[in-house]
Amino acid sequence: MHSETGSRHFFLAAPHRDIADKQLDDMDWQILPDMEVVLEIPHSAQQCMLGKSFPLLSCAVPLFETFMTQWEPLTMNKPCFAPYIEISLWHARSYYQHMEESNAYVIVMHKFLTKTCMHSETC
Repeated sequence: MHSETGSRHFFLAAPHRDIADKQLDDMDWQILPDMEVVLEIPHSAQQCMLGKSFPLLSCAVPLFETFMTQWEPLTMNKPCFAPYIEISLWHARSYYQHMEESNAYVIVMHKFLTKTCMHSETC
């Protein structure tokens, strides 16, 4: 409720009255926490990738798969967001298929595993 009150005061101020019709209504404020849940999954994946100086393809692909796997159940848990999640998943799957058809992943994984096995006695 604190954010709602602050938002209303913001829009009542003279410099912002011309955009007052853009403020969130009560229904918007109710939906906002659900939107946060939906967007947290891709946000976490992005933050993980941004936290690395040189993200490796060997980490990026599993992270991308995890993000899609975590997002899929939300279409049933948050049905009001299902259309948005579905179209986003469609684009993610399309990108994933394009990535899967590329030889780059196989080459990088070969180099990664070769380098790892050179420094390990378990390979």
